[in-house]
This record gives sequence, structure tokens and C-alpha cells, in this order.
Amino acid sequence: SGSVSKYTPEAHPALVAMRCVINKRPFKFAADLLHIEAVKLLRPGVIALSPHTVSCDIDETYR
Repeated sequence: SGSVSKYTPEAHPALVAMRCVINKRPFKFAADLLHIEAVKLLRPGVIALSPHTVSCDIDETYR
């Protein structure tokens, strides 16, 4: 769409969870080193998510 989203600590895990669900990716995708490096390039200092966090976020979404 050409628009740029603003980073928020809440949006980051939500986007990772949606990416796993929509693209049928395993939760361990969140721990992929290339994914983490790409995120850090875009947002230095960001804390990488664990696969467990992504799993819990998705579980909470569907409750």
C-alpha cells in the first residue's frame, strides 16, 4: 500500500504471530537467525521473540 507502519512493542509479536499463522510457518520461525537480523536492521535494539512467546500469543488470540 506504500504506507509505513510505526513500530510498537505490541505490533511486533502480533505481526510475527500472524506471519506464522497466515504462511503456515512453525513457531520456531521467530528464532530464525536471518529473521532476527532483518528485524534488528529495521529496529536496532529490538528483543527477539521466542517460539514459546509466539505460541502463547496465538493461543491467547484464539481463546
